[in-house]
Amino acid sequence: MTNLPDDDALSRRPPLTLLQKLLYASGHFGFSVLGFGLVASVRTFYFPGEKALAGGAAILIASRSLVGLALSLGRLTDAINDPLIGYFSDRLRSRFGRRKPFIVGSIIPFIVLYLLVWFPPFGTDSGLNFAYLVSVLVLLYIAYTAYCGPYLALLPEIAGTEQERVSLASLQGLFNVLGILVGAAGGAVLIPMIGYPGTGIALAGIAFVSFWLPVLGPGEGRRQATASAFGFREALLLTLRNKPFLVYVIGFLGFWTGLLTLVANLDDIGQSLLGLEEGEGLYLVALPLLTGMACLPLAAKLATARGTKWAMVLSMGAFSVVMLLMVTVGMFGDERTALCQMAVLCVLAGPGVAGLFALPYALLASITDADERACGERREAMFFGVQGMVLKAGWGLAPLVGGLLMDNLGGTATHPLGLHLTGPVAAAFALVGLLVLRTFPEPPDREEHVAV
Repeated sequence: MTNLPDDDALSRRPPLTLLQKLLYASGHFGFSVLGFGLVASVRTFYFPGEKALAGGAAILIASRSLVGLALSLGRLTDAINDPLIGYFSDRLRSRFGRRKPFIVGSIIPFIVLYLLVWFPPFGTDSGLNFAYLVSVLVLLYIAYTAYCGPYLALLPEIAGTEQERVSLASLQGLFNVLGILVGAAGGAVLIPMIGYPGTGIALAGIAFVSFWLPVLGPGEGRRQATASAFGFREALLLTLRNKPFLVYVIGFLGFWTGLLTLVANLDDIGQSLLGLEEGEGLYLVALPLLTGMACLPLAAKLATARGTKWAMVLSMGAFSVVMLLMVTVGMFGDERTALCQMAVLCVLAGPGVAGLFALPYALLASITDADERACGERREAMFFGVQGMVLKAGWGLAPLVGGLLMDNLGGTATHPLGLHLTGPVAAAFALVGLLVLRTFPEPPDREEHVAV
């Protein structure tokens, strides 16, 4: 067993400067821009919405469900590559550290593969387009993992106190929100002007700059962590047997999948229920994100005062209530009334979204600390890798669920049941996550907080 790093020494070091925090946290902006584009636009690119089809857009894959299936199949390799990349990052010994070599090496493949998504081989419906999309997504998600897993694993290594971790995670949440806002606004503005491929190129260029900024930020040398000596099987089993981690990651998955289910169907809801044009439904994403961004300081204060678990459960409950109310959008009045109703509900979803973006990484950092005390090694990347494997299942599951709702229950203005049920299904995912997360144990240093 290796010697434990001196956490007291880390906590006595000078705190991270604002510049160091911004350099690190800004990396989240890039993969939020591109990740949002995949969930929000891939399906409507390969199977256009009602108004886009009326305007002459071509169907590239036969059904919405098939596009959702392609996104899900692309995630299958994550069952191996997420923990595997985490394992290799934890074991890496280099003068550049354990994380940044993976970050630097994945940037170009990540960008190139994202661009390939928007250039299928055929301009009309073809089974080869389906096979192409699955193949590109498999490789894209490997590159995504090679960047995100080691990047996220830096957080508990460079921030030593809970307050600093919540601060850093809140800044990540801010850049996450900004990334999605740019992805949504970019899609809404650029898609009608230059199409999906042109929009993909523009967003990839913005993300490319963001990806390099954490390389200039702090490294794990602040903690002087020792590379893990566990074998892959042993490290993976230790992670999967960690009950607090399993409770956390299942709860987070429910919350995240709920939000993504709404995002996946938002453009279709805009076109068929609200009278918007293709891509304009993405403007609605800005409302919960802007409200959520304003609520980020409140989420951080609640987490510091009452505990991260308590604040996250509260956020999930608030989000679920708003999603349940979305069933009524478009049932009464004209399209203008429906649009106003949807806008109000999107604003009300903001506080819940703030908790989703600001709190989970700080909670996971406490889990990696407890694991270090138990096994004597810091294995952040394995934990973040398994988390990535589970959460990216949400990225694949949400478009599939959204597509199944519309294909089987209706996704048009004349048959809108699938669109109406999108909100309640999103709420169901989040409520399951809430019930699981309630069982998360309070860490010893948070005993003074009121348990949920």
